Amino acid sequence: MSNVKLVENASAATLDFYEGSDPSGSYAYTDGHGNGYVFIDYAQAEQYYTVRITAHETGHVLGLPDHYSGPCSELMSGGGPGPSCTNAYPDGNERAQVEQLWVNGKQARAQMERID
Repeated sequence: MSNVKLVENASAATLDFYEGSDPSGSYAYTDGHGNGYVFIDYAQAEQYYTVRITAHETGHVLGLPDHYSGPCSELMSGGGPGPSCTNAYPDGNERAQVEQLWVNGKQARAQMERID
């Protein structure tokens, strides 16, 4: 992707990662424009591929919605395809969506929200 780069930069969008136990599972708390955090649930990480969970939740931080009915090849299908799915990469359509959302760089949104 050319419009998004994950780098350490104090003046850019802020994204943190946490882990712990939450009965609701893993989630992203985000404004959809690069700010927020990703929470990885221990129990879910034992069942599903942790890198896929992390990449999926990061997709929310970048503005992508869930598509649980999608195939394993879609990152945003999340746990829909089941625990055997280990694809941790967005497909071409998802990459194009992120490129479009970020064509003008970081844009602030007024509200943060939790996205499972």
